[in-house]
Amino acid sequence: MLVSVIKDIFKGASRNGGAPQGATAPQRAVTTAPATDGRDARQRVAKIQLALGDQTREFETSVDLDDIERNGVAYSQLLRRPFPGREAWVERLATLLNIATVCHDASLWQEELAALRMARRMAGGAAALIDTRIAENLSRNPDAATYEGGLRIVSYSTEPRAFETLVGSTAIGNNVAHPGAEFHGLTGSDGQLLLPPQPLVDNVSFAVCDGDERLAVVPCIIQGDDTISWVAIHLPVGGVPINIHFDLPPRNERKVLQVIVEHLGRLLRTYGATHYVIREPFGESRLLYNALGLSSTFAAELWDRPVVPLDGVSEDEIFAGVRKSYKSHINWGKTNLVMEYLAGDQLTHTRVQEVHDLLDRCHEKLIQEMGNGMTESIFMPPMVMCQRKHGEVAIARTKDGIACGVTVVTEAGGISHYTLGGSIPQQNKNPGQFIVYDAMLRAKARGSRCFHVNREYAAPVSMHGLQPRIQSVHDTNLIFFKRGFGGHLETFAVYKVFPAQVGVLGR
Repeated sequence: MLVSVIKDIFKGASRNGGAPQGATAPQRAVTTAPATDGRDARQRVAKIQLALGDQTREFETSVDLDDIERNGVAYSQLLRRPFPGREAWVERLATLLNIATVCHDASLWQEELAALRMARRMAGGAAALIDTRIAENLSRNPDAATYEGGLRIVSYSTEPRAFETLVGSTAIGNNVAHPGAEFHGLTGSDGQLLLPPQPLVDNVSFAVCDGDERLAVVPCIIQGDDTISWVAIHLPVGGVPINIHFDLPPRNERKVLQVIVEHLGRLLRTYGATHYVIREPFGESRLLYNALGLSSTFAAELWDRPVVPLDGVSEDEIFAGVRKSYKSHINWGKTNLVMEYLAGDQLTHTRVQEVHDLLDRCHEKLIQEMGNGMTESIFMPPMVMCQRKHGEVAIARTKDGIACGVTVVTEAGGISHYTLGGSIPQQNKNPGQFIVYDAMLRAKARGSRCFHVNREYAAPVSMHGLQPRIQSVHDTNLIFFKRGFGGHLETFAVYKVFPAQVGVLGR
């Protein structure tokens, strides 16, 4: 397992040459000094020996302090270069630890923190060495609360008890995203922590306060892609954009947004993040856009998600809103498919595995082309919600018992969310149209106000890091399919904000 590999790598590694408590490996020496081969004095060299099972390997890194100060750790030349080969992961990890050592000796405490935190995310929290060094750094240079115009930041990462008091919950998670849950899933579902927090994730959520009065809550995390966002369902395409939750009625919105932008900019530097992804409702006010515009480097995009209103709408009206070409498939499904619905105690370990296997069969061609993206972090949160009766699983079978489709719908705050699903064509018909339509009707019967047809969708051409990203044919087809169940699209502006340093873009 990855965690055991990580533990082996870090066993005995120490910046100052002393093995951490409990380690059984020999001491590992790390040194740092100005380069002696004619390079500029701002070039420093650090070495570290890492234990790889029963073997030890030394990694040496030459660090340009000017580059680090100008670009930050995440965009330094050392990390922008590729790490090829079988030991790429270990080499990148060693590079980060060597950067941290050089920054420590050069009194660049923010950059040292960034390198250590990036390494910690790689290690999944399994390295006592990194935790010790981060604690040492913070003891010398504590993350102070930010005061701007009388406002202050209370961060979960530095003041967990105070933050929990402000949000009214001790169940602070980092792996559940639901549009209807409080703070978008920060406190789980109905204040219950559905899954243990993931150690690969830095939860940097924070609140903005005026004295002791809470004005806004900003759920945000940093995952292995080094992006500040909310729960990243699919890491290759970034995370769910951060949603700012203002207490109602909102107060001092412009001032609060300025504080949020400033704090997120600081997090980019001290956590080694490449950028953050944040949104606001698409409209005329553009308050967040204006807050960013004066001092930030960012890409602005228009995202949307298909939503089907259910409250006060009849079944006939829902059917009328479905794309015309879907209706024959829905009518076929009504007479040719047998549905089974699972929730609560019905979702035993065996049935959960059955759902996973069925999803794999439904996505077989996609898996052959692009690999299996059904990770545990994608699959388990919605399954746990259904086990706690915050949604249900529906399995479609032909009359002779062949499983040919599945949907997983989760519910919170009056919103039903089509979270997972797939189907296998039968008799030139697609069961998918029927099982999604059926899920909408069942959500209405359970009292949901609206049905979100899956996640938010980025613009066809968007930014990923500093590079443009064009939607794949699969993404395009998926979006077209989801938009066929109703004519309403929720739209919002999404901003991908990068560090403000000039050196990042090479200017």
